[in-house]
Amino acid sequence: ANRQRQGCRSKPDSFLCADRGLRHFHTLLPSTAGNRLLEGTARAHVRHIYSMSAKNILICHRGALGDFILTWPALSSLKELLPDASFTGVGRPELMRLAVKMGLIGSFHDAERADMLPFFEGVRLPFDMPPPAGAVLWLRNADKLASMLSSAATLPVAVIPSLPARRIHAAVHHLRALASCYPITIPLDVNSCCRRLNVERGGDVLIHPGSGGAAKIFAPTLYLEIRRMLREFGVRRVKFVFGPAEIERGLTGRYEGEENIRPPDLCELAEHLSSARLYIGNDSGVSHLAGMLGVPTVAFFRSTDPAIWGILGPKACNYRVAGEDEALEAIKGYLKERIEKGAL
Repeated sequence: ANRQRQGCRSKPDSFLCADRGLRHFHTLLPSTAGNRLLEGTARAHVRHIYSMSAKNILICHRGALGDFILTWPALSSLKELLPDASFTGVGRPELMRLAVKMGLIGSFHDAERADMLPFFEGVRLPFDMPPPAGAVLWLRNADKLASMLSSAATLPVAVIPSLPARRIHAAVHHLRALASCYPITIPLDVNSCCRRLNVERGGDVLIHPGSGGAAKIFAPTLYLEIRRMLREFGVRRVKFVFGPAEIERGLTGRYEGEENIRPPDLCELAEHLSSARLYIGNDSGVSHLAGMLGVPTVAFFRSTDPAIWGILGPKACNYRVAGEDEALEAIKGYLKERIEKGAL
């Protein structure tokens, strides 16, 4: 019943017993080096049971780019647990193609296909989808779908709430929720969970002035002033990044004459970001992607909480600012520090 409340819809008795024994192992024996070794052996045994039963795992996510990227640490931990399983995605094609490029899934189904409606209603699988051994559903109202998948699953069908119940980082929330269903290893530092592309680092500084949410965007004068400031610091290769959202809103007209790139898809965007020496942006999917790729990233937050939605990455810096003046002070201090360290 507890696992049902946590979103774990299916687990055979053998997995429940193995997990229960592992969870209570430390309460039965004193914490000694020998017993910790035994606990490690028990954990390895449980992970082996899961790995042997995993053939194909279904991953469903229909949200935006930034929300999807915040699930990557959990998805990476699941792949580590089940190294021989094949992972199939269901979601927006542009996001799924990016996930394939990043090695997170091997194939995918377009969630907008007409024959996927009975799937999401929990009626039947599409003709080209074999019954999965287990699944992770980052979906709302997924009870009927979870029940249908559970009927043939040999591993858990996890339904992960999209929002954390309290003020913790969303990536940590996803990891903990998934850990209630699968014995994944939760990393000590989620910022270490970046996924790099084999792209040579170039000399460009990229500025992305947009976001999917209008409330997250600052005035164009901020980004133009940052470009001017960079040139004062001797950085000449500065380019603006424009995606479909910025083009549709007509934001590009405020940057006439500025060098820019307009990647046609997320996979090409990932290549550009990976080669950047520095990325500057807002709370946006593009910023989340830059940070996750291990690129030095500066992101400004004005309407959202970085403690929950902050950019992940070993070189990411999140600044919560009230307006353009605070953002300028933050980036000025960041650039001075990097120059002093010889890192710009």
